[in-house]
Amino acid sequence: MGIRFKLMLPLLMASVLFIAILHLYLAPNWIADERDLLIKQQQNFIVTLKPEITRYMLAGDYAALYTILDEQLHIMKETWRQLVLVSEQGERIYPLVEPEPLAANENDMMLNKYAIEIEGQLLAHLTVTTDWSSVSEHAYSRVQDVERFLYLIFGLLFIFSLTWQSALIRIPLERLEHAAARLAKGDFSVSIPHLQNDEVGRLSRAFNTMRNNLREYQDELRETANEARSAEAALQVQMRKRQRAEEAMHYDLMVKKTFNAALETAMGNYPLDVKLEKILELVLDASWLSTESRGSIFLTDEGGQTLTLIVQRGLAAPLLASCANISFGQCLCGKAAAAQEIIFTNCLDHRHDIQYEGIEQHGHYCVPILSGHKTLGILNLYVEHNHQPKETEQHILKMIANLLTGIIEHERDTELVRKTLNDLDNQVNALDEHAIVSIADVYGDITYANDKFCEISQYSREELIGTNHRILKSGIHPEEFYQEQWQTISQGRVWKGEICNKKKDGALYWVSATIVPFLDDNGIPHKYVAIRENITEQKNYEKILLAKNKQLKLAHKELEQSHQQALQAEKLASVGQLAAGIAHEINT
Repeated sequence: MGIRFKLMLPLLMASVLFIAILHLYLAPNWIADERDLLIKQQQNFIVTLKPEITRYMLAGDYAALYTILDEQLHIMKETWRQLVLVSEQGERIYPLVEPEPLAANENDMMLNKYAIEIEGQLLAHLTVTTDWSSVSEHAYSRVQDVERFLYLIFGLLFIFSLTWQSALIRIPLERLEHAAARLAKGDFSVSIPHLQNDEVGRLSRAFNTMRNNLREYQDELRETANEARSAEAALQVQMRKRQRAEEAMHYDLMVKKTFNAALETAMGNYPLDVKLEKILELVLDASWLSTESRGSIFLTDEGGQTLTLIVQRGLAAPLLASCANISFGQCLCGKAAAAQEIIFTNCLDHRHDIQYEGIEQHGHYCVPILSGHKTLGILNLYVEHNHQPKETEQHILKMIANLLTGIIEHERDTELVRKTLNDLDNQVNALDEHAIVSIADVYGDITYANDKFCEISQYSREELIGTNHRILKSGIHPEEFYQEQWQTISQGRVWKGEICNKKKDGALYWVSATIVPFLDDNGIPHKYVAIRENITEQKNYEKILLAKNKQLKLAHKELEQSHQQALQAEKLASVGQLAAGIAHEINT
């Protein structure tokens, strides 16, 4: 889009806007005003005509009525096309014959209906059909006159604007364009006169200022170029440092990825040897570690002086047998285990105690896996012959050994916990087989019941769970007995005693019970474990013994009474014999 068109665009848009306003707003308003004026004139004319129509209709002088209506239709022939007078009953009064259909455009016709009344009583309707096409043509003629005038004005403005813009804007801008092209080619001698004090003049002055500044900048640019060369050399040094830093970051990232994968393996549900095998694979496949794809992991046996080969990759067949078990101090792995330090070698030296025919030159990293002062195992990695050790390698290998320490200790602790839990399960099973066991919450509601509890109480486990121990009350013990029991265990103390409980069928049974409260961190009971032993048979024996003892006491008492009676009878017999003897003596 050229500058000339851009400058003329506002004027062109203004002309289009004025023409649009003329046709879309002014013209319709003018036509509406002309139409309203015509209607108003017609209404005023009908108002003056109504009294005469009323007078002739009341007098019944229809001849005069026809005459006046014919005259009025002739007078208004420019605008009135039909005049129809209809009585109140709907009978046409005027004209006498049916009016012919109108051939004009219906949009130019306007139908107005007026009531002829006297003292509020309707006499007839006067309908006037008005042709207002002449009015609209007059209005359109005004619009066309205004439109032609606007075309003339805008045409003159276009010509004047083109001439003015060419002299004041286009020609100075073309001069500025040519000067800028020369300046772009390096010609700093070009100059533009700034005769005007407007935007173009200010642009010319700015161009000359820019030319002078560019001339100065060119000199400065030469100096800057020299400085840039020096900076480029410094930048290359910085780039090399950055490259080394990026390589270090990439190295750290790869190390972190390997360690994350090793940690995921450590958290997996695998046996210890599988975890060690997976981690060895990760280490040997790590591109950031300068090792060969061969290595092994040894673990210390229970005696603490022998290394056992657990997992390996790439070991030669002769080594699988000779390295299956290595004593502390034997070969490189045994020496590292005994010294608890990393041993590195890049060749087959005198420390290689285990060799075989055809063995190739190689080196080793033997990294001890330590837990405090205890050697748990050895991580053995192969390196190329004459490999130069790196401090970062040894640091990372120590980190891997520490990770292996955590895995080995965790697995051994897990195995110990598993064994402990197994022993505990066996103890619980033994207790369930021997005793009546139940667990209740702090409210005394049953949360666990073993088979013996269900068997002796005759309740199913589903019936007991969630039910309070009060379901077993026999009514033998007073309420104070249960209050003392609850007070004891709710204070965190163990209660022991004998209780008579009631079965589901109402039968009674006796148990020797021990109720142990389990305390939380604040020393408050959070559940109660009751261990009972069925002593019903013992109680029955005690009852029988008490009954036997009572019978024995009664028999003993009766025996004593019989003995006393016998002694009394013996005494009476002796007295009788003595009396008889005395009497015999007296008689003789």
